[in-house]
Amino acid sequence: MKKLNQKGVVSLISVAILSLILTIIVTAYFRSATTQQAEAINLDFGVRAYYSAEAGAQDAIRYLIANPNASKTNCAPISGNGVLGNGLKYTCQLIDNNLTYITFGGNGDDISENTSVQVAVPPNTTKARIRWESPASNIRNNSQKTLSTKAIWNNSDTRDYPAMLRTSLYTHPNGNFVMSSMQNFTSFLNPTFTAESLTYSSTSDNFTPANQSEELIYNSECKMLSTATISRCEFNLGMSDFNFGASKAGYLRFKPIYKNVTKLTVEFFNGSAQIWIPNIARVDVTGSYSNILRRVTQQVSLVSDPTLVPRRDNLAIPDLSIGSADEICKLQIRTSTFYNSQCI
Repeated sequence: MKKLNQKGVVSLISVAILSLILTIIVTAYFRSATTQQAEAINLDFGVRAYYSAEAGAQDAIRYLIANPNASKTNCAPISGNGVLGNGLKYTCQLIDNNLTYITFGGNGDDISENTSVQVAVPPNTTKARIRWESPASNIRNNSQKTLSTKAIWNNSDTRDYPAMLRTSLYTHPNGNFVMSSMQNFTSFLNPTFTAESLTYSSTSDNFTPANQSEELIYNSECKMLSTATISRCEFNLGMSDFNFGASKAGYLRFKPIYKNVTKLTVEFFNGSAQIWIPNIARVDVTGSYSNILRRVTQQVSLVSDPTLVPRRDNLAIPDLSIGSADEICKLQIRTSTFYNSQCI
């Protein structure tokens, strides 16, 4: 009996193994190429769907300018069928003219340390609920009520706290928008575990250096979100003493301290009831291309009065209170005719 040629068997096995390896490599390559191509197509289609939604939002805004009291709860486009051509269209167009909250930021549009945002206080407001989100990995202890340097606050090894929020309330009598009639109330909202209570009184403000003390730091309630890299803080600000709408007009202004705020939301209440916010509407539009959908929401101001428009920077009311830098200054000078935010 002849013996098997062992060298031939080994060669056959080697060829089989090499063929298998090459098959796996080629299959993986084509699968990767197919996946990358699909991702590129989805990205392209997503961009087209997004701009379709943007076009629908602009159509809705033009409609609101002509019809400032309009609301729309059905998806059907206001005019036509939403078809923009070349496969672009928007499939759902909504208008909410009964807002109970104002939002700044979100979707990567951060509120930076160098930016202030402002919103008018609606009539009959007795309380504002303020929520803000920011990157963080730790929450401050309730006993930590001091202002540190930016480097210490954002130290990733031991701290990396959420943004502190400087909150200012400006008030003046209705129809009397002059410096001598204005009041300002400013506080630092401290990102801790348990919130304190704060109600501003119309009988005093904190313009004077004597009032610029650590007592103006108030603890808010913060928690880490599921991502463990973003925090959400909340604070209820009492304003029941001002009779907004009847005798007083008011404006809330917010400025992040130490780091950017990724999202800021403000709600207004009369007692426990939420208040409808006048002069602001929200459009919500879904764009489509092929089988890809993208959604766009925008807040729309329905008035031209700059003091009533929720806005960033270029604010209609001068910033009469505290400025911030790496070392935070809490003092300023004001008289009935001028203000000076230089530290003293």
